[in-house]
Amino acid sequence: MMKMKRMKRWLSLLLALFTVLPILLTTATAETTDGDVTEAPEESSFDILPYSGMIKMASVPEVRMTTDGGIRFVSKVEVARYNELVTLTRGFDPIKELKIGTLIAPVSYITAAGDFSVEALDQLGHDVNYVKVEARAGYWYNGDDGADGYYEFAGSLSNIKLSHYTDAFAGIGYIELLLATGETKYIYGSYSRAGASINGLATALLAEPASLNSAQIEYLQAYELHPVEFTSSVMSDVYQVGNRLYFTVGETSAYLAYTGNNGWRIKAHHLDKLGAEGFGAAQALAYYIGEESADVELPITVSYPNDEEMRITAEDGTYVEIPNDSFGLNFYSVTDRPVANIRSITTDGTNSTITGAFNTTEAVYGGGEWLDTVNKRGTAMDMYTCDGWNNSATSYMVIPFFMTTRGAGLYVNRYERIKADFGTTDVNTWSFALENEIMDFYVFANDDMKDSLAGYTALTGSADVPEEWAYGVMLCRYSSDLTSFENPNAYSRVEDIPEYETLLASKNGENLVTWLGAGNVPENGRLIYGGSKGEDIKYIYLNNDEYPGGQYVKANKDGAPSGRSVKLLVEKMTAAGMKPTAVIMEAWNYTNISNMGSETAKANREEMRKTCELLDEQGIKAMVYMRVASTISSSMPGYSNDYLLKAWVTTNGETTYTTRIPDVAYNGQNPDAGEVGKTHAYVDITNPLAMEWYLDVVWGDLIELGVDGVKIDFCETFPDEYVSYGVGENTTTVKYDWYDRSKIVSGSEHHAYPTYFISAFYKRMNEIKEEMGMTDGFYVLSRGGGIGSQRNPYLWAGDQARNFDKLDDQILAVVNSGLSGVPFMSYDMAGYRYGGGGTSYANSDSLAYESEIFARAIAFTVFMPNVQTHGTVRNAYELTEEAQQIYKNFLALREELMPYLTKCVNTACETGLPVVRHPVLNYQSDTKVYNLTTQFMLGDGLMIAPALSRTDDSVKLYLPNGTWTNLLTGEQITGGRWLTVTSKMGTVPVFLNNASADAEMLHEIFASDAWKAIQAYQ
Repeated sequence: MMKMKRMKRWLSLLLALFTVLPILLTTATAETTDGDVTEAPEESSFDILPYSGMIKMASVPEVRMTTDGGIRFVSKVEVARYNELVTLTRGFDPIKELKIGTLIAPVSYITAAGDFSVEALDQLGHDVNYVKVEARAGYWYNGDDGADGYYEFAGSLSNIKLSHYTDAFAGIGYIELLLATGETKYIYGSYSRAGASINGLATALLAEPASLNSAQIEYLQAYELHPVEFTSSVMSDVYQVGNRLYFTVGETSAYLAYTGNNGWRIKAHHLDKLGAEGFGAAQALAYYIGEESADVELPITVSYPNDEEMRITAEDGTYVEIPNDSFGLNFYSVTDRPVANIRSITTDGTNSTITGAFNTTEAVYGGGEWLDTVNKRGTAMDMYTCDGWNNSATSYMVIPFFMTTRGAGLYVNRYERIKADFGTTDVNTWSFALENEIMDFYVFANDDMKDSLAGYTALTGSADVPEEWAYGVMLCRYSSDLTSFENPNAYSRVEDIPEYETLLASKNGENLVTWLGAGNVPENGRLIYGGSKGEDIKYIYLNNDEYPGGQYVKANKDGAPSGRSVKLLVEKMTAAGMKPTAVIMEAWNYTNISNMGSETAKANREEMRKTCELLDEQGIKAMVYMRVASTISSSMPGYSNDYLLKAWVTTNGETTYTTRIPDVAYNGQNPDAGEVGKTHAYVDITNPLAMEWYLDVVWGDLIELGVDGVKIDFCETFPDEYVSYGVGENTTTVKYDWYDRSKIVSGSEHHAYPTYFISAFYKRMNEIKEEMGMTDGFYVLSRGGGIGSQRNPYLWAGDQARNFDKLDDQILAVVNSGLSGVPFMSYDMAGYRYGGGGTSYANSDSLAYESEIFARAIAFTVFMPNVQTHGTVRNAYELTEEAQQIYKNFLALREELMPYLTKCVNTACETGLPVVRHPVLNYQSDTKVYNLTTQFMLGDGLMIAPALSRTDDSVKLYLPNGTWTNLLTGEQITGGRWLTVTSKMGTVPVFLNNASADAEMLHEIFASDAWKAIQAYQ
């Protein structure tokens, strides 16, 4: 763990997000391209005296008239001596790390400290006594080239809190040196005691408005203080400043603002903090991908309807009432309905908590992709993504957005870890505990949940309309199928198998060659085990239609046939009437195909080209696989070690500067992910040159070869900064050396990094295809992420086992994601790998059991955003004949559903309403729908209630008020009641909402031969 003072200094960076001062932060690496590092020497010495006086103040404090505002201080550093210091960072001796920036503090703090330095300010009793604004790497202020012998740099104190509007601040330039000995030393610039306050600077400029334009006048007026006449027993310092209402509660300073459809925003922080970030998660993501934030603060009016409360009213008629005898923010919709209540906001300088009240019957939904339940009332959630594998207590994707059946939306606008509680401590209380001192919270004060969902979508980003092929049928296999164009990894002779001499005839059995030499003949389905390489190396002897004459076929970990080629699998699927829309070549070894200097790469490239051509000729899209921003090879064209993210990784007190970032091993792990404590190299996504290389050069080349999409995995493994992770018996902490630190907030990396990367990746890939004249779009299917992940239309729900007990998880993942602003969620249909319930390739009952799971799964998956088969399991054409026919029947229905599905997709992208909906979105006032878990709607026209059991064909379901048609039987049903129906294998209960605007279209669809074939099974 780092020392408390150093932690404090880094936390203070969060208080001033964007600096105008840019700076070339050069810390050279001693790494090789495969991640080796040079350790810092244990002993070193450095004389700082020759470098004193190299920094001086360039100008007096000034107002920074940009969105995040604040006071700006400009300094200058001597070019020659600065460059000399930079050279001393090579090899870590004597300087391990060099930073440059601006130290900002109130003049009163400096006077009390007796000196303007970190060392002196650290001695004061305040929680945070200063702000250190690190320079933005790669740029100097106003593009200064140092021609006069000095580089100019600047730092700003942004988003100054109300309690500090009238305080005089001063700034001083500094260079921070971390020596190889572990000691930290500072070089400071010149300092004048003449400080300035933001209120004073604004007032002085407004005194001469002739020199200002209208936008500048409006900006400066937002710093004018207008006291509010409100006497409260718990609130103080109530001011209206521009479009904000500021107030203080206990040790917490906060403001309330209205942002239109984006809701009411509450930002809060501890009184001792000097400033606060202007950007939350939604704004930071927009900034990262080069978009304008949709968040605009609109005028508010303060009034006093009676002696007991104050009312803040927005232009659209929604309002907030604050009582004077206790703290509370009571939110009302335009119809004067109370829709949300905040009861407390607390901050302690490190964490923040906000709590509110439920009414008696209120249900709450959202939070991301969770597999526990749908209505979250009475549950608690640890909102931190992890590779949980079959775990209902964790999530692959967390979204801190929730809706209640009063119509309101509750949203924490931060990427950090959150503990959410919806009544486990007090049944009528909800709370969000955030691992950040700055609480950034939105309330969408609506009557209709759908309006809150639309508001969240408008704020964080809507999904693009995917190409039609993106919601088709995806064929994906795990290691090691789909690794080549036509090599099936099957061998007719034992002698042709790699290292055949080491193979065993059975687990712990005798040598295979010896066993065969004794006259033994392998039976169909016999597993052959690896000797020297262990049990993970398996072959299976098959003698069937696919392998006539008998062949030894490479097997996956579960003993299922593996290693098939793309050509073979596509031929088999097409011949069986199961032709896919796209093939995802997950295990394809493509990392070296762009290295034209390698014969192996040339061969791989030719294999990929032939594969893409084959698929294109058959109208099938070609996709490959990658691990988020970390599928990297030093042989890639244009590769540079400078493009990799670098970090100081500390394990048990030993620090290494490296490009090998450790994985998070938290609360469950994919059984195929490898050992705990793995590391990976990542692209530095804050480096525009690195992103241009990875996207335009590496992936642009793959697009030229014919790749149409990508599956992005392991978005849950990137560690947060300064969080200690237990890895085995070790404790590991990471501190990142970003190219541009302003783009990633410390402590948010775990959720922000994958979300930023995937958003930028998806956007650029579609731009490249358009630039190449291709009109079919680029498809990105990703696992994990956070706020804003819905911008990329498709995510998938991680790994679940192939057994009947886990079928409901697949529905829960889609429904919960849809209630969280993610309209396009996919999953591995029927499950990713064998996991209990009798499933494994070798069990005698496995074929029938697995086939029946598959039949039940396709019956509801046909109504989902897409159909994706994947895993270390059987392909569809290997199942029983009945299961194959059921699969083909539902694929035919999928084709018939496409016009309606397309309409649902367009609606999702326009409004944020998910393709697959929980009934509460359409029947919000009907309490009987609140706790439905596996019953869902496709659009507003169809209600689907699948059977999920192997042995029980009965389904109990609820139909809300209205008239419905049972499409299996044709029966007309009056809603508002429960009923039980039968759903035999090969069918699914589907009910048509006769009041739907799409009823006529749906009647035609379900009069088709495809549906009649399904009805025949009933």
